[in-house]
Amino acid sequence: MPAFGSIRDFNVLNIEPESASQLLESLSQARMIRKHSATLHGHRTSFSLEDAFWDELNAIATQKNMPLAALLREIDDGRSPDSNLSSALRVFVLDWVRQAR
Repeated sequence: MPAFGSIRDFNVLNIEPESASQLLESLSQARMIRKHSATLHGHRTSFSLEDAFWDELNAIATQKNMPLAALLREIDDGRSPDSNLSSALRVFVLDWVRQAR
């Protein structure tokens, strides 16, 4: 899929400027990385995640009927000591989505 950096780039897809603007905004938000903080086992930690992954983690916690903090602890406890929490969270979401197929 080609990279889109401006509304003009959507002309190749025959998308109206207003729709292209909305789509570009949605894509930008999905790629936005935000810092989050959590307390895991009594220690404050922070991690960076794209909004789409954060939203999916919240949805998974809801589906599992557990607080988000408990899900984060579960993922943290299961990750390899040489991996970082942000990556572990992304892989968890990817695995969850794949299993749902």
